[in-house]
Amino acid sequence: MPPCRVFLVHSPLHVLFTLGLIQAAPERPALVLLFDDFPGARRLAPGLDDLLKTTGLLGTAGLLPQPQIAVLPGVYSYPRTLGHPAWRRLPPARLTNHLPLILAARRALRLTRPLEIDWVGVFSDLRPDVQQIAGGLKARHPGCRVAYVEHGTTAYIDTLPPRHLAAKRAPWAFRLVYGPHFQQATGVGQFAALDEAYLLFPEHANAALRRLPRHPLPPLRLTPADLGGLFPLPAPESPAAAAPQVALFLPPLARNTTPAMLAAFQAAIARCAAEDVLPLLKLHPREARPELFAFTDVVRLDQAAPSEVVVSWLGPRLRRVISGGFSTALYTARWLNPEAEAVLLTLPDAFTPREMLRLYRALGVSVQEAGR
Repeated sequence: MPPCRVFLVHSPLHVLFTLGLIQAAPERPALVLLFDDFPGARRLAPGLDDLLKTTGLLGTAGLLPQPQIAVLPGVYSYPRTLGHPAWRRLPPARLTNHLPLILAARRALRLTRPLEIDWVGVFSDLRPDVQQIAGGLKARHPGCRVAYVEHGTTAYIDTLPPRHLAAKRAPWAFRLVYGPHFQQATGVGQFAALDEAYLLFPEHANAALRRLPRHPLPPLRLTPADLGGLFPLPAPESPAAAAPQVALFLPPLARNTTPAMLAAFQAAIARCAAEDVLPLLKLHPREARPELFAFTDVVRLDQAAPSEVVVSWLGPRLRRVISGGFSTALYTARWLNPEAEAVLLTLPDAFTPREMLRLYRALGVSVQEAGR
């Protein structure tokens, strides 16, 4: 059997990019280690394993004797009561939050022990559990290459918010509990084990990733039926699936919404009728007040469907996507369909990071103020 590739996946967007990379080389075996880091990750695993084995995404030479998908502990693996904000501020809860990640690193190294591995794809080189897995596999297999794969806007900016940075105060403690391959980093691409990078827009990579060989991500060739079998998407006979032209609206969370933002979305939805475009509304999966977005003449999509997956499912039918916040769905839509219009709505008095605005404009996203 040829050497195996390992993908460390912890979001629906990573699932899409992983399937694209698997499709680009179906003769090579692939093992997907899926972290329980997003709602529905465990329910997704059987369908993803079936998709790889029964639809020809992997050739017969690429099939493993074990399942192609393994679920690792993640942030959704501990009791949800520990996720309460008041509880998470206490030191014991912080330690509890790390426990699933420590277990995930150990389980991943144990699962991959029988395999000969020559490539590891990581989507976040800042996570201590991912660093321990990638570094451990590279130490175990000297010829193994570690590749950074697109994780989102963090691949294109040099300054990260503090919430993205782990172990700011005690890196020795992280090295003690996770393992010797933990490395404190202040930006994406600084992990020493990285050998190459796969990005949607390699020419816009940040300074750390520019030191690596960069490759464009292969195009996605998934059918709507493939995606519909994995995620909660509209049925084939629904208006959203049958409309020849659609516009996708992604409002911000209720806590970041103002009357001006709501009015801007309603005005943009109303214009769709004159253009013979079907407007689709997709709320954030964590939105707790869906009644606030009581827009008229709009088709609501399942709140649990990831925005990037919806964009991929719509394909060339997507004419416009409008978001009320920085969303990877905006530039993912531009990558999948360069003719689609992507609009980022901002508020006049709101703080918007200049580096992010420059990035979105460079990627073909139009930035507009709500109400203008």
